[in-house]
Amino acid sequence: MKWSYLTTIGILIGLWLFTVVIKVQPFLVPPPNLVVSVLWVEREVFLQHGIRTVSIGLVGYLVANGLGIALAIAFYYVPWLEAFVNPWIVFITRIPFIVFSSIFVVVFRTTVVPQIIIVVLVTIFTIVANVSEGLRSADPVLLDRMKVLHASRLQVFRKVLWAAAKPYFIAAQLIAFTGMVIAMIVAEYQYGSEGLGFLLLRGQQQYRMDKLYAVAIIVSGLSVGIYILIKAYQSYELKKRRIVTRGQ
Repeated sequence: MKWSYLTTIGILIGLWLFTVVIKVQPFLVPPPNLVVSVLWVEREVFLQHGIRTVSIGLVGYLVANGLGIALAIAFYYVPWLEAFVNPWIVFITRIPFIVFSSIFVVVFRTTVVPQIIIVVLVTIFTIVANVSEGLRSADPVLLDRMKVLHASRLQVFRKVLWAAAKPYFIAAQLIAFTGMVIAMIVAEYQYGSEGLGFLLLRGQQQYRMDKLYAVAIIVSGLSVGIYILIKAYQSYELKKRRIVTRGQ
């Protein structure tokens, strides 16, 4: 799998260099050396704004995970609650979050609360759907055995239900984290005064294509890097489950 990522990166770099060979205007596609120079010269600025984007995004991301898991558990133990709440979740999360952003700015002004809410709205549905499906996929035979053994609800949840839902939860992170990054960039681009999204806006206003490409590289590297880490952890968990299954 790592070779596929390297091949993709190689093709993109090759296309970028090709634009230099055919002499595309720098204000449209800046040469790689110019973008690398900007990344190095303004590294402290990119680092400061990048930390701001990631830190606030992670707050919304953690809130979405906490609420998503709690809702999925509630749906499992109280089935009628899912029938009541799920349509509202689908309705709210399917409305473009740009529609909500202006309302949030008026209500919460220039605080970070609107950005956190947008991240939650973008990521929570995937987590709720995946964890709910994982809990329902628990082996009924194991659940019956736990009842026979007089296991507590907490033991049943830890040993059977969460064990079944964990792969689904990890898979949800592949989409949720990328959604978090996109939500933060758009939110900062619209009304932020800091962050990578704000740098995109400022670069656009100043016609600094080198800065726009630099931010795009940082955001892409962040998203792809986390995606690879989550995939690696997912593979590790699958191998561990296979070993446990064979041992049984």
